[in-house]
Amino acid sequence: MTAASPKPELLHNATEIYRSAFGRAPVVCGWAPGRVNLIGEHVDYCGGFVLPVAIDRQTVAVSSGFEPGGSGEGGVVLVSAARPGERVEWRLTEFPRLTNLPVWCRYIAAVIGEALDGADPPPGTIHLAIAGDVPIGAGLSSSASLEVAVALLFEAVTGRARARVDTARLCRRAEHAAVGVPCGIMDQYTAALAEPGRAVRIDCEIEAHRSVPLPESVRVVVADSGVKHALAAGDYAACRASCERALAAIVQAVGPRPNLRRCSMADLLLASGAMKHEDFARARHVILECGRVSQAVEALLRADLATVGRLMAESHASLRDDFKVSCKELDELVERALGQPGVIGARMTGGGFGGCIVALVEAPRASEVVAALGADGRLAFQTPAAGAGGAASL
Repeated sequence: MTAASPKPELLHNATEIYRSAFGRAPVVCGWAPGRVNLIGEHVDYCGGFVLPVAIDRQTVAVSSGFEPGGSGEGGVVLVSAARPGERVEWRLTEFPRLTNLPVWCRYIAAVIGEALDGADPPPGTIHLAIAGDVPIGAGLSSSASLEVAVALLFEAVTGRARARVDTARLCRRAEHAAVGVPCGIMDQYTAALAEPGRAVRIDCEIEAHRSVPLPESVRVVVADSGVKHALAAGDYAACRASCERALAAIVQAVGPRPNLRRCSMADLLLASGAMKHEDFARARHVILECGRVSQAVEALLRADLATVGRLMAESHASLRDDFKVSCKELDELVERALGQPGVIGARMTGGGFGGCIVALVEAPRASEVVAALGADGRLAFQTPAAGAGGAASL
């Protein structure tokens, strides 16, 4: 797996679907990976630090660019491997009315709308086919993978290339518009900027990163709890609102602070009397989690894996007890992982309310851990830190 190529089987799948639907071969593709977060949860929208890696699961989008026919000028026709026989068509002038589209199409429509940024679309219709293997609803950023893949394809089609960090920002805006999830930058940033074999330590306040090599002696293992999360249902927005209330109370008590990342535990304690316990506990998680990410980065750089494992355990406990976004199935799966030989650390990953856990595992034991966690039929896999997506002619 390299940063410069889509997965051959996904590219083949998308190409064949395109041929079947539209009677010709595509000429351009965009692709982007999913991600799993080693540590640093629910802090990206608070200006904090996160430490994700891109996984070797991708979304691939293919097209022949804008052509005559279809919906006429500024039209989109979309097919997907995940929805055989379904064909969705709309005009780009309908971008503000995303609710008229199936939910899965709204991400794509929002990305294209943001990419145009009010400009007239090219004449003709763009036909798109999508294929991917990022599990949906598992907390592995299938939506960000889709958004970045389509954004990069659209850049190639229109010749409107932008810096990768700007692509990530565009895709974050698109997710806000598509489904109303007020996500931070982590998922889209990772899909656009991750590098092979490295974690991405993102400073979400200034939206910059440093690459952190993962020791060759470890593997990342992901296992699905089987509980599908639904961040658009409102829980995620409620968590963010809780953090914003806590910050407002701190500012009132101690003076200006730009975000919770810039607050100390002393600040939080001084303001504790003016906030609900739920808001206090969530702010405590954010403040301490930012410190855990910084400690984990330094521990990885000196190959201190025991410290990384301890920090992952502390992160999970904090997400379970303070932030209240874990669930019984996630907790049980973390315990099962920690009981396997070779597991260095494990925690829930993603927004919570279901989804996956992530484990850092000694490389020789990784296959055994995958087998143990997937023994009851649940999804489990090991992954290298894969590269980010790109756009290229087929």
